[in-house]
Amino acid sequence: MPHPLCGCNTDRESPNAEEIRKYSRMSIFLLLFGVSAVPISLEFKCKKCGQIFDRLNEEELRTFKY
Repeated sequence: MPHPLCGCNTDRESPNAEEIRKYSRMSIFLLLFGVSAVPISLEFKCKKCGQIFDRLNEEELRTFKY
């Protein structure tokens, strides 16, 4: 299945895609101490047009390869 594209044809793999990770409060606390934490959501935003074109939730992040 192909990945979603933004209006200017940027996908997840493109150098123009920016990953925006969102963490829970507990995860942010753990990150302050150098403990790795799993984000609660991950959004992909195009650097050219600024559009958020894909979003992964907690369930999808379990199988996502960073």
